[in-house]
Amino acid sequence: MFNRDLQAASKVPSPSPLRAVTIVRVSTAEQAAEGKNGLERQRASNRRTVSDKGYQLIHEVELVDVSGSLSWHSPEIQEVLRMAERREFDIIVISELSRVTRPDS
Repeated sequence: MFNRDLQAASKVPSPSPLRAVTIVRVSTAEQAAEGKNGLERQRASNRRTVSDKGYQLIHEVELVDVSGSLSWHSPEIQEVLRMAERREFDIIVISELSRVTRPDS
């Protein structure tokens, strides 16, 4: 049996994938090589999320030797904020919130 509704639905263009920015951060250069919060573990987690969700990766940010309480002041994050104002991406992917910011001590 032929389902005409399915044929019509198949001609509808699928929506564009969400445009994603990924962010990885470590407080010290030594942490960059560590497994738990190291850059490679964070990159792998972000890549998995981007792939699993079907996002289009448009920009990656890597912060090394930047404390979480100061990360919002970094030039890289300031550029992401400008990109957001220009609506150049739809979503930010991070492995965990502490990788982007920490409350002021």
